[in-house]
Amino acid sequence: ISKRPPIKRGTRTASRLLSILGQSLYVFEEHQKPMASTSDRVKVLENFGLPSGMAEVLEKEDRKVGMRIFILDNSGSTSSSDGLHVPKLKPGDVSVQAQSCSRWEEIKRMAIDQAELNAQTQTPCKFFLLNPKQGSNWNNLTAGQDFCEINPHRGNLQDQVQAVRQMVDNSGPDGGTPLAKCIEAVGKLIKDDMESILEKDKRGYLVLVTDGLPDTGKDQMVTEIRKLCVAYELFVVVRLCTAEQNVVDYYNKVDEEVEFSLDVLCNLEAEAREIKAVNPWLSYFPELHAIREGGTNLRLLDLLDERPFTGDETAKFIQMIMHCKGDNPMPGWREVDKYMQALNELDRRRPKVYNPCDRTMKSMVDMEEVRKALTASL
Repeated sequence: ISKRPPIKRGTRTASRLLSILGQSLYVFEEHQKPMASTSDRVKVLENFGLPSGMAEVLEKEDRKVGMRIFILDNSGSTSSSDGLHVPKLKPGDVSVQAQSCSRWEEIKRMAIDQAELNAQTQTPCKFFLLNPKQGSNWNNLTAGQDFCEINPHRGNLQDQVQAVRQMVDNSGPDGGTPLAKCIEAVGKLIKDDMESILEKDKRGYLVLVTDGLPDTGKDQMVTEIRKLCVAYELFVVVRLCTAEQNVVDYYNKVDEEVEFSLDVLCNLEAEAREIKAVNPWLSYFPELHAIREGGTNLRLLDLLDERPFTGDETAKFIQMIMHCKGDNPMPGWREVDKYMQALNELDRRRPKVYNPCDRTMKSMVDMEEVRKALTASL
């Protein structure tokens, strides 16, 4: 469960240009380009595949996000072929089939999806390769080759997404897993951006997308993460692209030991199995996973795989994913029969979603399991 520190105000101005080693990394400004309206951002999330109720809640939460920073593991081990990819549903599709791929392909697709989503919601983010290309190092990074940014105040957003796509397409598995060194370097590169974000009472997310253990051991990596969390109050997501139990156990142990906000996620199917074990009423569809991958302050999403929901939490979550504008108000969940009758009516009007546990299209919720969960909470 993530530990949420308060957001504090910084003391420095936001109008600075950070020139580092010949590369210009601009602090994000708020006057260069009109920002998308609330309704536009909600529509983006709906088009992404989220129900309208959840899109509205997440849009409100996302306004508090100042930046997302992704570190993409391109070490040699990401060439392993136990990755997973679920293609996006296209208009008219009634089914989709998960595909096996390399871990690096899984990481690439996740990065491109996040670039596209954050560009459309106009949320600033940066993408760094864990191992810079040959000829580069952490003292001499090349824009478009070793890092890219999505910045709604600078240039064409489609071109920026394409730059992320080209960067990951032109990279590949090679090298070790120098997470501590990388995190330390990234901390220096984002310093001015993060101070600007704190001044605006916004938060930042650091997303480590990796398949392995850090080269220098847990203590040094945790030390570097802690420095960033103390300085900039970052929330941290570790997105694992491996099912190797020693790696999963390692990062879960880190999660248990640290005092800062940390959420550990596995791939879509592994997360779906964990959630089914405690909240079996939910079809954990890919769009929910993508939102968690990028980091979210929506508490119920954090709790999905932690413990069974209470009756109130179950009804609140179902309200977000099932109820739309124009629908009749739902009965109180304690009137289980009336509630289930209304939920069945909603379900008939909602599209099926991809259920990773059995790789089929299903309802968003399992009616029998919902009834069990509500009855158990009475």
